[in-house]
Amino acid sequence: MPSNNLNLYGFIRFILDAGVDERLKPDKLIPAIQAAGANLGPIEQQVWRHVVIPRMREGFIERRSRLQPFLAAQAPWGPGRVDTFNPYKLVQMEMLLDSISPDERHAASDFPSIFNQKPREGMHLHWDGNNASLAERNLSAALGAGVTPETVDHAAIERVAAWLGDLQPPRSPHQVDPGAAERGRAIYMNGCAVCHGHQGPDRFVFEGAKLGTVEPNSELGTDPGRLDSYTEAFRQRQLTELFAGTRFQFKHFVKTNGYANMPLDALWLRGPYLHNGSVPTLRDLLAPPAERPSAFVRGIDIIDGKSGGFVSPSCTPGSRPAQGFCYDT
Repeated sequence: MPSNNLNLYGFIRFILDAGVDERLKPDKLIPAIQAAGANLGPIEQQVWRHVVIPRMREGFIERRSRLQPFLAAQAPWGPGRVDTFNPYKLVQMEMLLDSISPDERHAASDFPSIFNQKPREGMHLHWDGNNASLAERNLSAALGAGVTPETVDHAAIERVAAWLGDLQPPRSPHQVDPGAAERGRAIYMNGCAVCHGHQGPDRFVFEGAKLGTVEPNSELGTDPGRLDSYTEAFRQRQLTELFAGTRFQFKHFVKTNGYANMPLDALWLRGPYLHNGSVPTLRDLLAPPAERPSAFVRGIDIIDGKSGGFVSPSCTPGSRPAQGFCYDT
């Protein structure tokens, strides 16, 4: 499931701040390492003091120099969201922030679903549908998470991919009115299933003439940030520079003009909704856009039994709610 309370942004900021923290020094860390149970001998202590800790600190500072200006120019992502390709550009491609256009810079989107990955092979993957290969999508995601072509563990990625291939979501805990569900099913099958598949008696049915295809954003009219962040110039560098000359070299990335029609399996677990997580509940999703909340709390893991999704109370932008993160759409 997409984790609506995983605060990757907060974790990244913590790591970047740690690099310039005065406590990240041998005189602080080595005693802490020893106190935690490690038995560092005299030679090991010298290696940690003069090699390991200085190199780690230098790495943090170098990474901070690339990412901090970019993060400072963005609104905080909030839990359950990530900017997929812009950190990738800055770290993997060593691009300068000035070379990333303003249209590309605001691309934070929701984490996608992890269930039922095998039936997705051949569909347009990523929110903008820029790759139809699960293997390439997974490898690219690892690079986006911070590994490099030199440090990537291909075997580990393949093990996780095999596990996710047939991973089924938990059954919904919602108590559904059978009559209402049947009426809703008729409406869904008539107007939605062709693009998003449908739920069968036991499993999700990955069928639909437009399932996994890309809808032009000229027709959708939705937030273009995620779409614009993946550029043709970046694609060309992916295809020619990463894993060049190996069997892992990317071949299937494309630049699209819209967003992919995603399967809606495990929909009850996937709030907030839409690619940028801008709609808190299913009830809000079915309402006219003008009636949807403009600011709400993300990051609460309590199921909303009335509206679908997770409990997402309204909030005041710029405030700090008692729980979660106030997301201003």
